Amino acid sequence: MSLRSVQYYICCSLSVAFKQSMATSRYLHTVQLFKISKRSITQFRYDLKGDYRSHLCNHCYNSTAYNLLEKQRSNQQYRLLSKYTSKMASGKPPYKVISDDADRKHLLDSFDTFLFDCDGVLWECDKPIGGSIDAINFLLENQKQVLFITNNSSKSRSQYAEKFKKLGFTPVNPANIVTSGSSAAYYAYKLMNQKADQSKTTVFYVGMPALGEELKKIGLKSIGASDVDLPKMIPDWQFFQKDPSVGCVIVGADWFFNYAKATAAACYLVRDDVVFIGTNTDARLPTSNPEIVNCGTGSIIKMVESGSGRNATYVGKPEPYMWEHVQYEFRGTNIDLSRTLMVGDTLYTDILFANSAKPNPIASLLVQTGNHKLHHVEEVVSRGDSKSVPSFVSKSLNDALIPVCK
Repeated sequence: MSLRSVQYYICCSLSVAFKQSMATSRYLHTVQLFKISKRSITQFRYDLKGDYRSHLCNHCYNSTAYNLLEKQRSNQQYRLLSKYTSKMASGKPPYKVISDDADRKHLLDSFDTFLFDCDGVLWECDKPIGGSIDAINFLLENQKQVLFITNNSSKSRSQYAEKFKKLGFTPVNPANIVTSGSSAAYYAYKLMNQKADQSKTTVFYVGMPALGEELKKIGLKSIGASDVDLPKMIPDWQFFQKDPSVGCVIVGADWFFNYAKATAAACYLVRDDVVFIGTNTDARLPTSNPEIVNCGTGSIIKMVESGSGRNATYVGKPEPYMWEHVQYEFRGTNIDLSRTLMVGDTLYTDILFANSAKPNPIASLLVQTGNHKLHHVEEVVSRGDSKSVPSFVSKSLNDALIPVCK
């Protein structure tokens, strides 16, 4: 799609939006939806080639649509933007709240493959979320393909398979599970194989033993921070002996994380040729108690980033590296992305992951049993952040799938 065509389309959409808002006394609301900061407008004008500037009217500069185009301009993102803008122009929210059996039937009939996050969707800690087991069984009974993609690297795929069994879910094949830990191992393996000096391909990792299991499974030698006798006092770090074969540092979920582990990782990262991988950015884990905060892996990685002065390459949802890993691991499952639904509880990982899918975005369902609720969706819509808006919203997985009147 040419830039001139996009400009024409957005002008038309905005015109319709403003006319409808005037007719329905929602003028101020529409102005808010299409508002854009002066800084973003200036930056976008700077980014555009001079040949195109004369074709763009000031009306377009002041649209949320062009703020989004500033960030992403591929054809599939134009389509996502087009869908979002048309719904905004009609005065309807750009998502559907599942409310009756007709909605549930539509969801079931529209998709063949269901990709599930786990924490906050299927369970909280070691307790299944009400109705989640029945919902998974319902999909399997209807011949749906069910796969699992979690950012939690505290367990290996085989350990997650055991957890499904322990909690009462239908047995799950480990091959149908992808974790941020397996994604980190996959990415590290690719990079270590490309190193000219193959004597520096050992991975030093901060994480649970499961991360070491994933690294061993893929064929990488690793050293776990938990397995090393690290200095106890600050003066002792002057004599810390680093393993010269380390060429990569991975930081993942570690429920026994401490100062010594962070310092050891930062010491290895002094060398610029050492790769720095973070499993995921999730700052918090889901909890049903609003008075409690469960710090997630993203909080751990931030400490190492701050101490080392380096930024990690993240490989969990919503990063493109995770999509690459998912496509590799599920290559034998014949996934049709046009009939695939991502189910999650977090807008900035699960939903953004679905909207960033390659080669085309996929549909997504937000269940309100974890990190984010409907009011969070309304907030991102008001900010014009279409990339974090789900296709559907429901109270829970059970509420989204199981018919009330059978």
